[in-house]
Amino acid sequence: MDIQKMLPFGALHITDRTLAELIYIVVSEVEGVAKTISPLSETVYKAVGKNRGEKGIFLQYDEKGLIIEVKVALFHNVSILGTCQFIQEHVKKEVEFITGLQVKAVHVKVEQIIKAYPS
Repeated sequence: MDIQKMLPFGALHITDRTLAELIYIVVSEVEGVAKTISPLSETVYKAVGKNRGEKGIFLQYDEKGLIIEVKVALFHNVSILGTCQFIQEHVKKEVEFITGLQVKAVHVKVEQIIKAYPS
């Protein structure tokens, strides 16, 4: 379910795949995030209106805005609560700024903890 908006001089079309890639980049910038977690089968939809989970990122649209779900693996030496709150804020801010879309919610699911190796 791609996004399409009419602008003064034509249409803007953003594919779900493009939006998922943007969110992937934004989440990857967050300190403490090891990776996003893709589901075993990206072809199974979680619910009507959701995309297929590109790179562990699910999108849903309703009349109030975009709902984003991100599945992540975090390093063991970070605050889960603090890191997830930052992911929510960072994703909402960046997606709204870059796309002009209203983000209603950012749900973060921690699916894995990974041992951080000393650098």
